[in-house]
Amino acid sequence: MKPRLSLKARALQLLAQREHSRVELRRKLLAYVSPQAAGTAKPDAALEPAGRATFTRRLPPTPEMQADVDLWIRQVGGGYWSPHVNLARIAEEVGELARLINHLYGPKPKKPTETAQELGEELGDILFVLICLANSQGIDLSDSLRQVLDKVWTRDLQRYTASQG
Repeated sequence: MKPRLSLKARALQLLAQREHSRVELRRKLLAYVSPQAAGTAKPDAALEPAGRATFTRRLPPTPEMQADVDLWIRQVGGGYWSPHVNLARIAEEVGELARLINHLYGPKPKKPTETAQELGEELGDILFVLICLANSQGIDLSDSLRQVLDKVWTRDLQRYTASQG
């Protein structure tokens, strides 16, 4: 029997076939992770954390995002950069975000000659580089985010709802 592929490897395998829409790819990946979720009317239910408050949202489709970035890096980007270079890029992008937030909400207005920037685009730039770093190191960001959410749900469950007295 063949060994089971990682979710990232399966996503890349499906993407390489180039015959799947995003919806179809997501359905196949969900089926790969959780076979019982494959036939349900609401496949995203497999991504919802169990036992959480009703306001908890499902995790973003990070395997899909990681596969999209990996495909671009391999076909267009020339390969992954070293962790040091990615760290420098993260610092650069966070600096751009800080400058924009200072312009939007701080005391320093933007110069009339500066081009307009959007907060979402700057956050997207940071996310792209974080995904590049994670992919280059073989890190599944869905697993990492789930671990962080489990940690904060346990550690901070009463932290912000306790009465201030």
